Amino acid sequence: MAGIVNKENISSQDEEHLENLLNKNEAKRKPSNERAPIFEIVSCTVGSSFQFGYHCGCINLPADLIRHWFAESYEQLYGMPISEVKMETTWAIAVSIFAVGGMIGGIFVGKLADRLGRRQALLYNNALALVAVSLMTAAKHVGIYWLFIIGRFVIGLNAGLNSGLVPLYLIEISSTNLRGSVGSIAQLAVTISILISQIVGLPFLFGTSERWSFIFAFALIPILFQLCTLPFCTESPKFNVAFSKRIAEAERDLKRLRGRNDVKDELEQIMTEASSNQTTSNFNTIQLFKKPFVWPLTLAIFMHLSQQFSGINAAIFYSTSIFKKAGLVGQLPNYATILMGTVNVLMTIVSTYLIERLGRRTLHIAGLVGLAISTFIIAISMIVAKTIYWFSFVTIVFVLLMVVSVATGPGSIPWFYVNELFPMNARASANSVAVFTNWSANSLVATLFPMLEIFFMNIRSSFSQRFCGDGIEEKMKTNFNKKNLKMSLNNNNNNNNNNNDVINGIADESQTTEARQLRATNIGLAECLKGGVIMDVMNAEQAKIAQKAGAVAVMALERIPALIRQDGGVARMSDPEMIRQIREVVTIPVMAKCRIGHFVEAQILEAVQVDFIDESEVLTPADNTNHIWKHKFRVPFVCGARSLGEALRRISEGAAMIRTKGDAGSGNVVEAVTHVRAIQSEIRTLTKMNEEELMSWARVNSAPVALVFQTAREGHLPVPNFAAGGVATPADAALLMQLGAEAVFVGSGIFMSDNPAKRAAAIVQAVTHFDKPNVLAKISCGLGTPMKGMDSAGAGKTVTLEQ
Repeated sequence: MAGIVNKENISSQDEEHLENLLNKNEAKRKPSNERAPIFEIVSCTVGSSFQFGYHCGCINLPADLIRHWFAESYEQLYGMPISEVKMETTWAIAVSIFAVGGMIGGIFVGKLADRLGRRQALLYNNALALVAVSLMTAAKHVGIYWLFIIGRFVIGLNAGLNSGLVPLYLIEISSTNLRGSVGSIAQLAVTISILISQIVGLPFLFGTSERWSFIFAFALIPILFQLCTLPFCTESPKFNVAFSKRIAEAERDLKRLRGRNDVKDELEQIMTEASSNQTTSNFNTIQLFKKPFVWPLTLAIFMHLSQQFSGINAAIFYSTSIFKKAGLVGQLPNYATILMGTVNVLMTIVSTYLIERLGRRTLHIAGLVGLAISTFIIAISMIVAKTIYWFSFVTIVFVLLMVVSVATGPGSIPWFYVNELFPMNARASANSVAVFTNWSANSLVATLFPMLEIFFMNIRSSFSQRFCGDGIEEKMKTNFNKKNLKMSLNNNNNNNNNNNDVINGIADESQTTEARQLRATNIGLAECLKGGVIMDVMNAEQAKIAQKAGAVAVMALERIPALIRQDGGVARMSDPEMIRQIREVVTIPVMAKCRIGHFVEAQILEAVQVDFIDESEVLTPADNTNHIWKHKFRVPFVCGARSLGEALRRISEGAAMIRTKGDAGSGNVVEAVTHVRAIQSEIRTLTKMNEEELMSWARVNSAPVALVFQTAREGHLPVPNFAAGGVATPADAALLMQLGAEAVFVGSGIFMSDNPAKRAAAIVQAVTHFDKPNVLAKISCGLGTPMKGMDSAGAGKTVTLEQ
């Protein structure tokens, strides 16, 4: 590789330096008995590397708590609830802006390191950490969520500087034979701080709605530690020689660092290198992109890109969420995250031992191979875990393998190897470019991960909807199927004793593992409809209109609610033949309604293979006392609710989706708005209650205690919460979404209007772009006359049956 370098443009010493470092047959280093500068290493890593790792991981476990506080703060500041899309966007910004700050901070690594010195730059960087920690801690107590986001950005600046300054300082104060091991210690400190951040986020420490701000205040400890210790550390002897011309001080520091007086040879080597490289005033970053530095720089950039695009930071930022989506429930995702952090620390310790024995290239490539294997299997196992519960643990195993692979080499080597690739005068500038690259990729991954997750989930659903009818049905039972949405779990043998009965809605330890799996699967299927529109249809032609408009599902009805109100009489289950005809012409899920308490109608609907059953108050109730016990069925159920207590009772019976009852068939959205606001308000109230108050609330509202506690802890219903009843315009649909609904049911509002096809498409667009007034204004034009509608107060009473 040295042959690529233009030898005419560099000194003989630089040529030799690059040849030694870039030769692809790099010699393995031998262990050394050289003394390591322990005091400097501890001060530097505990004070600086800690901030980098800690703030990567500290936002993970308390994510739901902080998100809920964001929603509260937003409502207090602006007088209206935050929409789901805006909440997701705000949270993505809060997570990723840390990396944006790191990217910007990385740009200044070289300038500060060469101007102030390595040690002084680290010391002054604590000012940024103090400001950031103060902002993030105070934000909760003053109720301003964007102060927290600003604090994340400032701590990102601090971490970006630290990520370049720490390896630079450690490499320059270490002897040649210890550079790899000492350089790896910076990454070891990062992994330890990530683990600490995860532990302090557990509920028995600071992971509660009252104490989560102390997670960020905890970061003051390493700041104070470094302010007290770093002034007593030595400056880099190489900096003193090359930039400050303080030869005597460099010699004194070398003696202290090496623990011996005979440092003449090393000092002369430093002086020779400094002399041949001149000074930093004769070098600028642009020169890195010219020979002889362009190839070492390319190598450094690609090593940093390989580290970040491995997805390891996405795993750190979102590990708890990943484990939840893989099927783990209760506190298992939190403890799986702790296990991941522990493995990361242990393997990084092993890496510091191996680095000088196996070489940089071997460990880095081995780590990348392990990453490729583990990420592929993680993707597969997360899909399969939706139906086969024990695959959740396959996901954990390969997330751990992913962590092991990164810790083997890609996690630490890129940070210090860049310092070995470049001579002294180019080292700081090269660090700036490398750190900027790393944090840019980090920011991209942190921002795109949630969006990519949604994107690939939609691709999975779309794929199965389109092709399951051609013999793939038996091979892809985890996806929507136009013939049969039910999951076949008969072959699943799971010996895992998971006592999380909350997801089942009942405290029933006798429920089988298969029942738990089916319950989790049904809720997952309901979640796939989030952000969409479910349309009531009375025949195959209307179903085709709904699908063409972009509906995510259709509800097969003999009469839409407006006609039921108009005609009167007894409203019953739809004709199975009509349901069959609808299923034949669409590829999206088909729902159907049964009467409240009429479990035989539900049995018939399950037999004709509908994808969801709606036990609906729109139809005439068959039982004035009892609802259907939905746990007996394999098909997921939808139920209406006007209040949180009613919603939790329906969930305890087995409902996989809740919709507000609204005032179906009225064309008047006022009742739906009332019910959405009521449920959201009650949820916010629960999150502020202590255990005794939650028990009392559950008793007063006849709600299952386990579900009450889960709702209070998570800040949302245990199942998706959709809105229905009286939606007639795109504005109505957007209103419900902005109030917190996760999808919208529409029926009479479309097919009782002048132009059903155009109105249906407009309502779908309104749900997608519900927080964009300009888009809503455009799609609301030229839709024709909406359904006449009626005043809910005089529309006649609908069945409530709130039990």
